[in-house]
Amino acid sequence: MADPRESHRVHPALCLAIGAVAALICEPAHVHSAGPDQDAFAPSGTPAQYAPDSVVDVEHAAIAVVPDLVGQEVTGVVEYRVRLLDPEAREITLHGVDLTIDAATVDGGPASVRLGDESIHIGLAERERQVGEILAVRLHWRARPRVGLYFFGPDSSADRRTAQRDGDEPAPSKGLPERRHALQAWTQGEMHEARHWLPIWDYPNDRFATTWTIAAAHEFSVIANGEAQPQTGLDQLPSELRLVAEQALGRDAAVWRFEQRQDHVSYLLSMIVGRFERVAVDWHGKPVEYWMPLGHASEAELVFGRTPAMLEFFSTYVGVEFPWAKYAQTPVQEFTFGGMENVSATTMTDRIVFPARLATIEDRDSLVAHELSHQWWGDLLTCREWAHAWLNEGFATYFTALWAEHAEGDDEFALARRGMANGYFDEAKRYQRAIVTREYVDASAMFDRHTYPKGGWVLHMLRRELGDAAFQRALHAYAERHAFGLVETSDLQRAVRETSGRNLDWFFDQWVFAPGHPRLHSSWRWEPRNSTLTITVDQLQDQPFEFQLDLEWVGAEGPIRQRVRVDQRSTQIVVPAKSAPRFVLVDPGLHLLAELSVDQDRHAWLAQLTEASQGIDRLRAAEQLGQIGGREAVTALRRAVESDPLPALRSGAAAALGQIGDGPAQQALVELWAIEADRRDGAGDSDPAVRRALLDAFARAKAPVGKPEYELIERALRDDPIDHVRAAAAGAMVRFDRDQGKLHRKALKQLRKALEQHSFHELVEEAAARTLGRIGEAKQLAWLLDLVEPERPTYLRIAAIDGLLSLRGRKDVLSGEQRIAVATLLAGLAEDPNMRIRRAIIDDLADLELPDVRERLATLIANELDGRVRTLALAELRKL
Repeated sequence: MADPRESHRVHPALCLAIGAVAALICEPAHVHSAGPDQDAFAPSGTPAQYAPDSVVDVEHAAIAVVPDLVGQEVTGVVEYRVRLLDPEAREITLHGVDLTIDAATVDGGPASVRLGDESIHIGLAERERQVGEILAVRLHWRARPRVGLYFFGPDSSADRRTAQRDGDEPAPSKGLPERRHALQAWTQGEMHEARHWLPIWDYPNDRFATTWTIAAAHEFSVIANGEAQPQTGLDQLPSELRLVAEQALGRDAAVWRFEQRQDHVSYLLSMIVGRFERVAVDWHGKPVEYWMPLGHASEAELVFGRTPAMLEFFSTYVGVEFPWAKYAQTPVQEFTFGGMENVSATTMTDRIVFPARLATIEDRDSLVAHELSHQWWGDLLTCREWAHAWLNEGFATYFTALWAEHAEGDDEFALARRGMANGYFDEAKRYQRAIVTREYVDASAMFDRHTYPKGGWVLHMLRRELGDAAFQRALHAYAERHAFGLVETSDLQRAVRETSGRNLDWFFDQWVFAPGHPRLHSSWRWEPRNSTLTITVDQLQDQPFEFQLDLEWVGAEGPIRQRVRVDQRSTQIVVPAKSAPRFVLVDPGLHLLAELSVDQDRHAWLAQLTEASQGIDRLRAAEQLGQIGGREAVTALRRAVESDPLPALRSGAAAALGQIGDGPAQQALVELWAIEADRRDGAGDSDPAVRRALLDAFARAKAPVGKPEYELIERALRDDPIDHVRAAAAGAMVRFDRDQGKLHRKALKQLRKALEQHSFHELVEEAAARTLGRIGEAKQLAWLLDLVEPERPTYLRIAAIDGLLSLRGRKDVLSGEQRIAVATLLAGLAEDPNMRIRRAIIDDLADLELPDVRERLATLIANELDGRVRTLALAELRKL
C-alpha cells in the first residue's frame, strides 16, 4: 500500500518517502516518543496487540456477489472450505460489521448465527469431530457498506440508473471545476475493511485461495484477483442471487468469474466494477493489463509502460519469478490510498493518469514500482501480524528505490534515499518508536514513516553491511522459503544468518527493535606540521549506535576514501594528508540513516558544490550554502542552476537561492527564469521542474518586489504550457500581499482567473485557493467558501480548507462574526462523508477556538470507521 498523499513531484525520486507511503519473535518493543508529546504514537499503558485465535484454517473462499451500483448495496453468497483445528469447538468465528445474514449452513445443514460487534459466530452441530476435518460453510448476506466496498456515481439513484444505462456525464469545461463521479464500485481491504461488506476472516494470519463470481451490467468492465474465466449469464449465479441480479441489473446482465488459485490473505481481495478501457501486453506468457478510465487508453503506455521491465528486474533481483497468473493495474476515482497491492490486481488512484504534454514533469514510476514490488513483499510473503508491517511496506519502499537505481542510476537512487530519510526525520520530530512494536492504538498507526522509509533504510544498511551478493542471497532464501506463507522479522534474520554466516542480531536490535537513529556532528582539521587530517565524529543521541561510515577528502592528491566502524560517542580518525583538503565528505553518497551536521567553512562548501562527484553531495552543499548566504554563495548557486547535469540539483540550488532570499539572490532567480523561458520558447529544452523550482524559490524570497517581478509571475501563470509551473506561479503570487497596493489587487484578480483554468487535476486552482488564503481579504471569503462545497473536486476542497484556515488566522482580515462562521463551517467538515476531508480538518480543530471541540472529537471517534482518521482524532483529543 502506498499513501503518498498523491503529491506531484518536482522529480520522480525526490518524494519517495511516504506519499506513497506504512516488523520479530521478541518481547513487544516499548514505544519511545520524542519531542513535546511523549505519547504521540501510543499513550503510556497502551496494551499490546496480538493476532486473534481461530479454530479453523480457511483453505478456500468462493465469493459470489451482486454489487448494485444504483442502489449502492451488495448481496452475496460466500462458501468457505475450512479445516478444523479444534475438534472441541462449538462455533466458527468470522468477521463482519453491519451485515445482514439471511442464511447460514455448515455441510449443507442449517446453522445458527450469533453476531458480535465485529464478529459472526456460526454454530456447529454437537457431534464428534476430528482435527483436520474439512467443513463447508455457506453464508447468504446483504450489506450497505460505509467502508470496504465504495460506490460512486451521481447523487440520486435516478441519475445513477441513467448513468448505468447511458453512460456518465462529461465534466463541465467552463466555470469553477466541479466533481463528476463516474459510476464505479471498488473494494479496499487493508487493514480491516473487508469485514464491512463481506463475512470473512479479516486478519493477515490466514491465507486461502479464492474464486470470484460477479454480476454486472454487460457493458461494464469487471476486474478482480486471479485468472479471468469466460463470461457467462445470470444462470451461473447461486440461486439466491439471480432475482436480485435481474432486478438490479436487468436480465441481460453478465457474470464474470475469476480463479485465484494461489492463496493470499483477505485484505488483498479486490473487485472493481465500472467503465474502463483495457490495454494489455504480454510478459512471459502472462497478461499485463492496464484498465484505463474511458478516453485515456492512449495514456496507458506513458503511465504504466515500464511495468514489464519492472517485472523482469524484480523477478531477477529476488530470484523468484512474478508468482501470479496476471498483473492488472486499475486507476479508480477517489481511491483512499495512492495504491493498493491486491494479489494480481493492483488498484490505484486515478491521479496517476497524466496526458502526454506533461510527460516531462510527471513520472509515476515510483507508485507503479512500489505496488508491483508488493506482489512479492506483502502478497507472496505477508506479515503475520501488523507489528511486522515493515516486512511489507519497508521492503516495497526500498525496492521502489532499487528500481530507481536500476533504471536511472546512482544519483536517482541516492535522491530516493534522501526523500525517504527526510520523510522519516520529519515524523521522528514528533515521536520515535521501534519499527516492530505491538503497542499501537489502531493497526493503521503502524503504516507510518517508521514502517515505510525507515524500514526501507534498514534494508539499505543491511545491504551495505552484507555486501550486494550476500544481501541478494539472503533475500532469495527468505522469499523462496516463505513463498505463499506468513512471516515475522525473525524469518528474515534467520535467512541472513544461514546464507551469509553473519549473526546480525545486534543490527536488528538497534535498527528494528529499538527506537531512534544516530544524530552526528562532524568536524575536521588539517595539521601542516605533521601532514595529518583529523576527522571527528560525535554521536549526539542518548545511546551510541554501531555502524559503518565512509569518509572522503579531496585535495591535491585527488579523492581519497576510507571506511571506518563507529561505535563510540566520539570517534577521531587520523590519516596522512600532504595538503589541506578542499572539502571533506562524511558519509559520501548518503548510505547511513543519520541526521548529520558538518562543520567546515564556506570555501569548502563552495568547492563541494562544484567538485563533488556524486549529485547527492553537491545537493548537500547547495542546501548548506542556502543557510550560509553571501554573494559567493549566490554566484555559485546560480551557476549550479544554469549548468549542473543533475536536474534535482538544479532545482535544489534554486530552492537554496530562495532560502537566501535577499536582493542579489532574488535577482539571480529573475535572471535564471529569463534564461529558462528563452530555452522553453527557443530550443524547447527547458526543464519544467526547474522552472517550477524557480517560482517556488521566488515565493520564499524576502527582497522587495515591484512591477517587473509581478509581470514575470503573471506571464507564467497565464502562459506556461505546464500546469505544475502555472501552479507554482499561483503560489508565487503570495509575494504581492496587501502592502503592495495596486499589485495586490491585480494579483487577486489573476488568482480569481486561475480558479477557472481547469488544469490537470486542478493543480493551478488548488495553488490559487491556498494563496488566496494568504493574501486575500474579506471580499475573497465567498470564493473560498464556494470551493469547499461538496460538488467541488476533493483536493480542491482540501486546498480551500487550507486557504480558509490561513485567511481566518490572519489579523484584521475577517470580522469576529466571520471568524466564528468560518470556524463553525470548518468544524462541521469533521463529519463530511469524504474521508479525506475529515482527515484534512482534524489537525486544526483545536485551533478553531470552538468551545465544544472535545465533544466534536469524541463524537467523531465514536462514529469513525476509517482507522487513520480515528487515530488522528485520538491524538488530537490527547493534546487537549
